[in-house]
Amino acid sequence: MTNFSDLRRNMVDCQLRPNDITSLRILEAMDQVPRELFVPDVQQSTSYADREIQLVSRDESRGPRSMLTPMALGSLLEVADIEPTDYILDVGCLTGYSSAVLAHLAESVVAVEAVPEMVKKATDILSDLEIVNVAVVEGGLAQGQANQGPYDVILVNGAVEQVPTALTDQLKDGGRLVTVVIENGYGRAERFVRTGGVVSSVSLRDLSAPVLSDFSLVPEFSL
Repeated sequence: MTNFSDLRRNMVDCQLRPNDITSLRILEAMDQVPRELFVPDVQQSTSYADREIQLVSRDESRGPRSMLTPMALGSLLEVADIEPTDYILDVGCLTGYSSAVLAHLAESVVAVEAVPEMVKKATDILSDLEIVNVAVVEGGLAQGQANQGPYDVILVNGAVEQVPTALTDQLKDGGRLVTVVIENGYGRAERFVRTGGVVSSVSLRDLSAPVLSDFSLVPEFSL
């Protein structure tokens, strides 16, 4: 029988700590949340491996969607500087693993997901785990949930080519949005901060993540 507690501890010690994820709160949260419950049964034995886990297949209207690696999620949480009193928007939560980790770090979380089946799975799993400070809602990822904001932190679970103002407008003054920005084929963890109505950004570390088609650049055409 697989000992998932040992796998979680190994994930923390061998994937997170060596990659400059030093926040004890993040390490403890990721050591407590049972990642194996958020993936299909056939993938539970490898749920703590250093790899992305595809949860949504490609179809006519959307690309495939995958859960971030533990290291990628931990890195984004590290640069977000989450406080226990923060109110967070979790964009693209899939089955809710990132939301469960955020629930240990912040006061409350709104998790938005575009795929109806994932919304139901996330709601059911979080309920089974008795995590009560997360609300999962269905909606477009690039639109966020303005009617529930503003937020102290917005986490985008994936790589983007652009961050729409529709999301940064949902930050409180001093609020942070964190994601992986793709430029010239390379990914960087980036933190956007809203200050006095102005949004600035800083690149913090190299990081790869599955690309979210909702945040692709619109091609420009010229005559």
